[in-house]
Amino acid sequence: MPKNTKNEKDIQFNESIPEGFEENTEALEAVPQSTPLNIKVTNISLQNEENLLARANIVLNDCLAIRGVKIVNGKHGAFISMPSYQANSRFVEICFPTTSEFRQQLHDSVIGAYEQTLAQGQRAMEHAKQATAETKGTEMEGSSPYAN
Repeated sequence: MPKNTKNEKDIQFNESIPEGFEENTEALEAVPQSTPLNIKVTNISLQNEENLLARANIVLNDCLAIRGVKIVNGKHGAFISMPSYQANSRFVEICFPTTSEFRQQLHDSVIGAYEQTLAQGQRAMEHAKQATAETKGTEMEGSSPYAN
């Protein structure tokens, strides 16, 4: 963990600290710097647009919700795009991961939930096709004009 360097503000602030006070640097260094967050991906809405695959919402540690995360099809596969606004002909993210580790964790969670949604949709489609085929087969058996 990098040591803080003193500047004029630190010196002014430290002058008001009572004598005998010592900062416990061991306790500060023992705090994990990249604690994994609990990421819930909700409301995945599949899209049928050019490169936009889906939209989703994210809840972090049951404390912070982020709406409007996009799942986009890029040159190297799917990636997530955080909510943004356009300013001076460029897009600026409203919120974003500040570390590469958390960016990867967020990406894996969102893309994983998206892929799971696709798989559930495929299973539902296969089940519906099978049910339709079975229903048609039953109707065909009972609707024959030559049945006894």
